[in-house]
Amino acid sequence: MVKTYTSIPFDEARLRRALVSSGIPQEGLESYVARAGDTEAYYTDNGVPDELPIGVFHSKYQAPDETGPLNVWDRVARAVASVEETPEAQEEWYGKFMGILKDFTFIPGGRILHGAGRNDGQTKGRKPTLSNCYVLPIPTTYAPLEELLDQGPKVQEIILEAAREDDKEIKRLVQPPDSLEGIYAHMGEAARVYRSGGGAGTDLSVLRPRGTKVNSTVNKGPGVTGFMNILSESTETVAQEGRRGALMLSLRVSHPDIYDFISIKNDHGRTRVQHANISVRLDDEFMRAVESDEEYKLWWENNDPINPLREERTIKAKDLWNKIVEQAHASAEPGILFWDAITRFHNLEYATPVISTNPCAEEPLAAYTACNLGSVNLEGMVNDAGELDKEKLRETTRVAVRFLDDIIDYNEDGHALAKINKSVLRDRRVGLGITGLADALIKMEVRYDSEEGIKTAEEIMRTIRDTAYETSVELAQERGAFPLFKWGNKKEGGYSQSEFVKSLPRDLQRRIRENGIRNGTLLTIPPVGSGSIIAETSSGMEPVFDISYTRRVKQPDQTFKEVKTFHPLIQRLFGGDESLPDYVIAAHQIDPMMRVRMQGAIQKYVDASISSTINLPEETTVETIEDIYMQAWKHGLKGITVYREGSREGILQTEEHAKKKDGKFTNHSKIIQRLQEDF
Repeated sequence: MVKTYTSIPFDEARLRRALVSSGIPQEGLESYVARAGDTEAYYTDNGVPDELPIGVFHSKYQAPDETGPLNVWDRVARAVASVEETPEAQEEWYGKFMGILKDFTFIPGGRILHGAGRNDGQTKGRKPTLSNCYVLPIPTTYAPLEELLDQGPKVQEIILEAAREDDKEIKRLVQPPDSLEGIYAHMGEAARVYRSGGGAGTDLSVLRPRGTKVNSTVNKGPGVTGFMNILSESTETVAQEGRRGALMLSLRVSHPDIYDFISIKNDHGRTRVQHANISVRLDDEFMRAVESDEEYKLWWENNDPINPLREERTIKAKDLWNKIVEQAHASAEPGILFWDAITRFHNLEYATPVISTNPCAEEPLAAYTACNLGSVNLEGMVNDAGELDKEKLRETTRVAVRFLDDIIDYNEDGHALAKINKSVLRDRRVGLGITGLADALIKMEVRYDSEEGIKTAEEIMRTIRDTAYETSVELAQERGAFPLFKWGNKKEGGYSQSEFVKSLPRDLQRRIRENGIRNGTLLTIPPVGSGSIIAETSSGMEPVFDISYTRRVKQPDQTFKEVKTFHPLIQRLFGGDESLPDYVIAAHQIDPMMRVRMQGAIQKYVDASISSTINLPEETTVETIEDIYMQAWKHGLKGITVYREGSREGILQTEEHAKKKDGKFTNHSKIIQRLQEDF
């Protein structure tokens, strides 16, 4: 039976106690409450309001009856603390949750900030989900048993044999997974997820290749690309409170339709599949064939015991590789997923194998699974002396893991499908990430693209990894391990066979073996788009995109004024962009191979994956992108995306490119819209 939680009641005295215990001095409490309780005041510095975070906070997170961030932090803390079992525990954890929510020390995923504790009726009776990330399969549809029995002795024999084998084979007597029924069933399920506020990923590898025989009424199938546009348009059509759906479409590199898949967005005007990201699942066999300039087999089979079908052909791996790289150079897609690395390091591959990723690719997920998100603001982990406060980092991580675990239960009835509810409770995935890495390094006077920068990032991530896993073990002792947990061994498989688990400290592995662990996976690094805007930090693990830019601000007389705007930390520390120290560096100044190395270093401490885009100048060559992809594979990345400036419209661009493009500063409305995406 699904349990519904009701937020603990608002209490002004409790709120003030929590603020004081979190470090707000008593003598400054009233002024802090006044400022944090008013969005415009909170984002105003020296009398100048910052319109970007004000606009994002108003439009995405602030409920109609709320006046500022303080109300949102309190609402979320009261909602999540309601999961705790006793009134005393609710009081305790409300205070701790407020302590990390305050001033965006910890930034919950956008769905949590928006929806936790809301009861204003905006969703018209539909509870919004608090999970950002979903993966949905194209489902197989079962034919009625009576119809199967009527198909003759051969089918009857198979069914009887299946019954003798405990129905292991009868599940294969189904309509093709790319049947019309299956595809439209998937679209219906995806639409319900979009309507609840989630984004989804879907793998298309089950679909038969273009031109393959279907049945007596349909001579040849349209192939993978025949369905991509309709899935994309469905994503754009369904929205929740004006929030568009988000979709990732993936395909294994060995599928015979792979050439069509990677080039589908290359039509004139780029009008096809506009509302979905696309990524190719590359395997190690393919990458080795590319390295050795060997042949590679494309194949597809349906595993149908009645009408078996297999299509295959051999290609030059290097030829396909070149096409993938050229497409990425031209349009920033497809993205790359190194699938063998994903499965080797997946903690739950023994129980629920991953099939695709969420739209931004930071969460590889199994069918009908989901993950909630939250990010530690690393800028806040560096003190005024420029030193990393490890104890604060550990404490924030500890509280954040419990917060995200509580979200699973609080959101138990918030998913669009009952089968998702069931899956989420079985594996209890959470996605604790980071944001503000670049800002933290600047405060520490460490250059992002330096050996010291990589070493510092590793130190931070090792601390978060170990603390998160220790906390999840403690939660397992208190509340029980996730239901699918099985330590296992090399022969029978299990949690212990994940390469990520094998990389944990020996003592931590022992504790997991003896006590279990509360959450199947714990760590990820999402893009933190609008979350970084309202926290006024750099995004995720990305470097600072640009030190300054010029945006057009509408004046009271309806004219526009060009205003130079600085990255928030640069403004606070240096007051502008004149004579900056050499450890202050922007994305386009960084060698892309250092970006690969940084992502690879961080990936070692992240059990899920990382959403990060390597920004490249317009003149970047195809050969450079090829080298980036190859080095990404060799450095153990699970995925990678590149964006060559100017290759797509509506994406972040530097001011220099904007000037080059039209001789003047661009209107940043499209850029802001893109930044506000937080799927």
